[in-house]
Amino acid sequence: MTKREAIKKILTFYKNDNPIVITSCGRTSREAWKVAKELDMDIIPLTGSMGMATSLSVGYAIANSFREVIVIMGDGEYLMGFNAVLHVHNEYINRLKHFVLVDYEYESTGGQDNSWFGDIGGMVGDIYDNVYGSLDNLCLTEKDNYKYRKVLYLVHVETTKEKAPRIPDSELPKTVRRI
Repeated sequence: MTKREAIKKILTFYKNDNPIVITSCGRTSREAWKVAKELDMDIIPLTGSMGMATSLSVGYAIANSFREVIVIMGDGEYLMGFNAVLHVHNEYINRLKHFVLVDYEYESTGGQDNSWFGDIGGMVGDIYDNVYGSLDNLCLTEKDNYKYRKVLYLVHVETTKEKAPRIPDSELPKTVRRI
């Protein structure tokens, strides 16, 4: 599965729930922006803020406890902002879905090796209510099973090596526009 395919599956599944969608910098945001345009959805793409998607998603999840918060990021982004993962355990966070697209490289900056990502699910298993290794369990929603609230999905994706389109500054929310 490519990053674009994974992102499309995630956004299509949650579209009708009107989630707050936050995407990490680099290729993940560019691909998500393109998919969101096709699906007529709004997202918050953090185009130049590597390591901040988890922090922002935690803040949104605390402030919007009755609304789904979806964060989609690459494995490099997850590692860069790993300290914020400790706050996911916060009792005030409900309905946070964390999707980490794992390809073991920093694709946006030239494909540097990221193989030390390791068993991240094992390291953070006690922080999330549940950790999944694929999108196969995407059918578990709050409506189906309320106990799965803070969930981490580790989604293994292929690296495409093709250039993703740049998001025009005029399309970005004012709060994340480039200076």
